[in-house]
Amino acid sequence: MGFRRPGGGLLLGGFVAYGVATFSSLPANMLFDYYPRVGRFVTDQLFAGRMIPMERTLDWQLRFSAEEFTGTLFMDFAYEESIELIGAMLFLAGVLAFAGHLVNTTTADADGDVSAPAEAVRPGP
Repeated sequence: MGFRRPGGGLLLGGFVAYGVATFSSLPANMLFDYYPRVGRFVTDQLFAGRMIPMERTLDWQLRFSAEEFTGTLFMDFAYEESIELIGAMLFLAGVLAFAGHLVNTTTADADGDVSAPAEAVRPGP
């Protein structure tokens, strides 16, 4: 059956969105440190260099300059969290679509027993 059920494509989209957020964050933080550079470039372009640098207090934050740390926070909060939010909304929409499909295709009798889907019941001879 796979993704032919209602909501399957939405669940797949949510999975892809979370994958993009995760796989763009991992090398940014561990390998290449491109979040500070890209974030600083974007904030300089958007705010014409007038953005106030964020205060650094923790040990991992001190390895960045104040401008680089501001760029890192911008990329983390504006880029990465936005993609994760899109993924979470797609997951929720997929689950709700599938739940609606289940509710519409099953019926319950007076005892609460679930019977076959309404369209599958055929009238007698």
